[in-house]
Amino acid sequence: MLNLADKMVFLEKQMLVKYKEADSEQSETQPKLELVIKRTKEMQKQVCSIVLMYHVNSSRHMMF
Repeated sequence: MLNLADKMVFLEKQMLVKYKEADSEQSETQPKLELVIKRTKEMQKQVCSIVLMYHVNSSRHMMF
């Protein structure tokens, strides 16, 4: 059975491994997240322009 000091060393190593894995995962996902944010903003602009176009066209139609 492991004594307390051995157990602490083991847990410390495990924590470092998990920290490195999390850091690596963040490094991989960060560029993807930035791309998703960029594309979302572009799509919002497109949707706004389409909605505005329909609104303007429907207003003209109602005026006549």
